Amino acid sequence: YLKCGWLLLSVSVSVAPGYHGIERDRIYSLGWNKKNGEVQYPISEKSKKLDDAIIKMLNGDDSKVKEFLDEWNAGD
Repeated sequence: YLKCGWLLLSVSVSVAPGYHGIERDRIYSLGWNKKNGEVQYPISEKSKKLDDAIIKMLNGDDSKVKEFLDEWNAGD
């Protein structure tokens, strides 16, 4: 998110009883500055490949769909 232009507003710690005793979780608060324009979100490589496969499939080429599914099933 920071690489996309989000700002780190605060970091806090949540403490609560858990299964293995006291558990601590970090809580990150982020914000988007409207001056940066439309909100940007990070996109994973898998999401990019899926988008590419869908666009190609809509244009009649389903080879990328099979390629994506093969990678997905292989656990990449």
